[in-house]
Amino acid sequence: MRDSLVKLMPWMGGKGQLMWAIQMLLPIHYRTLVDVFGGSGIITLNTAVPKGCLQIYNDLNHDLYNLLFCVKHRPMALTKELSFLPINARDEFDVLRRQLQGEDFTQLYLDEELQLAEQMFPPPEAEEVKRLLQSRAELSDVRRRAADLKITDIYQNVGKKAAFLRDFMAGNGFARDDVAYCGDDLNDLAAMALCGFVACPADAAPEVRARADYICPQRGGEGAVRGAVEKILRGDGRWNDAVKKAFQVEL
Repeated sequence: MRDSLVKLMPWMGGKGQLMWAIQMLLPIHYRTLVDVFGGSGIITLNTAVPKGCLQIYNDLNHDLYNLLFCVKHRPMALTKELSFLPINARDEFDVLRRQLQGEDFTQLYLDEELQLAEQMFPPPEAEEVKRLLQSRAELSDVRRRAADLKITDIYQNVGKKAAFLRDFMAGNGFARDDVAYCGDDLNDLAAMALCGFVACPADAAPEVRARADYICPQRGGEGAVRGAVEKILRGDGRWNDAVKKAFQVEL
């Protein structure tokens, strides 16, 4: 196992020699992994966390944190500073492309990263890198919003939604009436058939609107899920309590 570890850099007191023991001690099911004394990031880089797990890297050394941040969120700027680019070999470009496909990204520096991609890659490689950077930014935005709302289970880019939902329900002991679903297109119909309550945005496909128990007044991307949640909570008489718990406001 030690020969296959991903190592960003050597580090005094590193935990690489202990990774086999650390991984054996990890519980089977967990939703948060905190790398308390992160160091070189050996645990963060070599632990395959469950889907939806919140992974936190922590270290008192600001330079270390900054390096790990740049590796994850500023790959184009980092490679420029390291004089790694411009890339002339297709194999090197493929390595960078796979890295971009496999990591979360942040919108914070997206514009600068897109400009660097244009400067450092010839077309069509520049367009492919820009597309990957943009898709990673969108995924990361969803994860950050989920963390703000304290949503611990989040699954993205699910292809076969009905099969995934069926397994998820079985694994968590959910019955049909325990599950609500909000979707907007034809690929949601099979999953909707498994659920006790179905909602959709105002601009959903006609077939989806015909199937929905509730059509939200909001369009997709404009708060439709919030509208569906409000409908459920008001219908169950839990709206006032939910608002009080979330915002400490009496209605």
